[in-house]
Amino acid sequence: MLEELSKYEKKILEKTHRNHGYFIRLKNVLSRRIIFIPKEDLDPFFKIADSIAPDPDDFMYFALALYVEADIWSNDKKLKDQDTIKVWSTEDILNKYSC
Repeated sequence: MLEELSKYEKKILEKTHRNHGYFIRLKNVLSRRIIFIPKEDLDPFFKIADSIAPDPDDFMYFALALYVEADIWSNDKKLKDQDTIKVWSTEDILNKYSC
């Protein structure tokens, strides 16, 4: 996740109108507040995740979802092109939980 965050640093800073110092502080906060799962713990789920992930670049998210028995939140419509893991878009969540 931190690699992905770093990969999109420039885009994040452009969209949020923040500076590099803010980004570093954000990464530090996230590092302290998120429980990171070692890649080795996900190894048993890689084969099935690779077989169900519509986009090979996203198989790690599917492996993690399988490991923690969770859904995925993404606006990437192609991730819904499988029926093993429930994928929620922001719109899906808003529609389900709005009063």
